[in-house]
Amino acid sequence: VLEDIKKYRRIYNKIICSFHWGYEFMNYPSPSQINFARKCIDSGCDLILGHHSHVVQSWEKYNGKYIFYSLGNFLFDMVWNPNCKIGVILSLSINNRIELENIYSTQISKKNYQPYLIDNSNIKKYFFNLPQKISYSINKGEKEYLIEVNKKEKENRILSYKFFLKNLYKYKINYLFQIIFITLMNKIRNNS
Repeated sequence: VLEDIKKYRRIYNKIICSFHWGYEFMNYPSPSQINFARKCIDSGCDLILGHHSHVVQSWEKYNGKYIFYSLGNFLFDMVWNPNCKIGVILSLSINNRIELENIYSTQISKKNYQPYLIDNSNIKKYFFNLPQKISYSINKGEKEYLIEVNKKEKENRILSYKFFLKNLYKYKINYLFQIIFITLMNKIRNNS
């Protein structure tokens, strides 16, 4: 990736990278992810837009360039976790420099899993307080970060089980057996 960024930097005025990366449910990136993102900027990338963690993650302006580690979920069916229902849409101006103009907040509907715009004030406060998580992550270290990842995964699993049980009556019987069978097979596979 770094070599490709350097190669295309010689050809194009702007390089924007979109990465499917990071640990799920964590609202800030790992130290190794931060390190890689910064190497991308140092190699010539002008903007990084991340996704995959299912939650809005920290962002930073590194050497004058934006790194948005995760914009959260836009359209997804993971409605049992309130943090996974929130996303952000960025309005950026791209001229000689790339500048952040506005942030729009979205929330996913439980009914049809579609996004809709929500009041920006809370997410803006939250979003603009996230950069402090970058230094927190670096100081914490990779090992401690992974311990927190395991906690977040367990929390999400418990939330998903509660959601499933609460909505049990909505599932067709054949689908219900399929879910239970797959869950049990995964448990057996993970324990062996």
